[in-house]
Amino acid sequence: MSNQQPENPALRLLALAAITAAIATIFTSLHITAHHYVPLLFQDEWDMVAGWSKVQEGTSSFLEALFSQHNEHRIALPRLVFYVDLSWFQGRGILTLACLIAVHLFHSLFLCMLVFRALKLDFWVRIVVGSLIIIMMFSALQIRNLVWGFQLQFVGVFALSTLAFYCLFKRSDTQTGIDTPATRLPFVGGILLSVGATFTMANGLLTWPVGLLIGLQQRWSFAKLLLFIAFGCATWFGYFHDFEFNTGHTRPEEALENIWLLAEYMAIYIGHPLSPQWPDYALALGMTGISATAVMTIVSLLDKSNLIFDSQASRTLLTVSIFVLLTAFITSLGRIGFGLEQATSSRYATPAIIFWISTLACLFTLNTTKLASKKVVPYFGAFLILLAVTSALTFQTSAPVISKQWSLLRLASASALLSRVYDEGLLSQIHPHPWDLDKKTEALQNRGLNFFSIKSADLIGKPLLKRLELAPRSHCTGHIDEVKMVKSDKNGIRLTGWAVNRQAQKRANTVLFVVDETINGIAFSGKQRPDVEKIFPEISDSGWLGYAKIWPGETLQAYAVVSDGQAACLLNGVYQHQAKN
Repeated sequence: MSNQQPENPALRLLALAAITAAIATIFTSLHITAHHYVPLLFQDEWDMVAGWSKVQEGTSSFLEALFSQHNEHRIALPRLVFYVDLSWFQGRGILTLACLIAVHLFHSLFLCMLVFRALKLDFWVRIVVGSLIIIMMFSALQIRNLVWGFQLQFVGVFALSTLAFYCLFKRSDTQTGIDTPATRLPFVGGILLSVGATFTMANGLLTWPVGLLIGLQQRWSFAKLLLFIAFGCATWFGYFHDFEFNTGHTRPEEALENIWLLAEYMAIYIGHPLSPQWPDYALALGMTGISATAVMTIVSLLDKSNLIFDSQASRTLLTVSIFVLLTAFITSLGRIGFGLEQATSSRYATPAIIFWISTLACLFTLNTTKLASKKVVPYFGAFLILLAVTSALTFQTSAPVISKQWSLLRLASASALLSRVYDEGLLSQIHPHPWDLDKKTEALQNRGLNFFSIKSADLIGKPLLKRLELAPRSHCTGHIDEVKMVKSDKNGIRLTGWAVNRQAQKRANTVLFVVDETINGIAFSGKQRPDVEKIFPEISDSGWLGYAKIWPGETLQAYAVVSDGQAACLLNGVYQHQAKN
């Protein structure tokens, strides 16, 4: 587009609205991540502790632990970040979350750059398009990938792959037609980035066949092609050396018996972010996206002179779309047995969003050619863009509720683990084998890591009055509302109630359970209590849930922690564990 066009006030207004929405989306998503942060390992993160502990104990070498298999993945690069976090940052997960957000932001900006170069946009149009990309990339549609540090592998593999493809598309000197040191460097970078993607997540293996496709389309020299294949074979060999296939997933040969079901899974995987509420529409949109990418791929392979996809950026974007489609296919092969509903997981929204950004940009690139689709593509693309952004902004309003549920689960689990109460129903939500948590929890406790690094973690089992002062009853108010026995723990109880720190006019974040003057359990606030808010309208989420150990005949009382963690204030309510006859 020409830079000589007159200023368009409507376009400037649209750009202002778009950038405001983008800033709001980033702010709300990051606020959710920070506000509902709880230093507690979740699901696969527990395996990081096991591997790291073996290194610390000297029973495993660092490289062996780094490259060891995790399910069907070898996550050496993300695992390196996890190990650094455990070794130097108390294992609280802040480093992994920070790296996740940084990688995701970098990838978002890099995609913006590719789209700008592919479409040759004016300044104000760039502002609009860039803002829409940011809205999609930081949408709460992918909430799990924004609040769970372990998903660093998920955002990392797509960022590394995009960079790898961009480098591999760097052509030889256009005047001489031969490679120079300046053009060899991006090629070597592409190889190294492909290796990095491979050891970030299993689908990183796909960068090699996709890279080979790039080489054939770009007519690499025989030496260049041979070098790439050699590195690819070495990487694949290293990946599959001593590899064990996950028996819990669908066998690929069984999945291939139902091609239509595979296609449905892929289509829902791709289309769900555009239609999260209506699966049928998601299926149709996904099929449309798959078909469009397939056609563009064929056109690209036939386009030996690069007349249709006439820039390094546009070719990279098409390759990214192909990579995501192959990822969806590989995922469907292993997970189709879990049902089509599994394809709607929020973690899959990230690659699906990347797919639509790349595919739509490629479609608009096609519009600059003399193809018959010239008049249709802009309207179709505009419809999909409107649908995507509307879906993202609408879903953003429900994100705090989803994130709050995530936070409460982790708070309750931290309470149970600190109190040494084995609530199997609860702990199975943070680890598939909760009975294996004892040894890993002990490793964290011995080193004061993760949730054992919080200020009140070392109070369990200690005499109350030796660790905290006793505050006047006027400094707090609250009550034990309900007590239930935990079926999977003979002497464990689950308590709920509420607590307000009247001295500071805010909720009491921590509640301690005391039996015979010894702290035997802990609870954390965060639950909504509308009844309490009627009395204290300026104080929200004062409800707490926690666990404690108690034996028959003993009496339990609850104390709110006040005065910046220096004192304990007695709450109303007493529970006495009746001895059974």
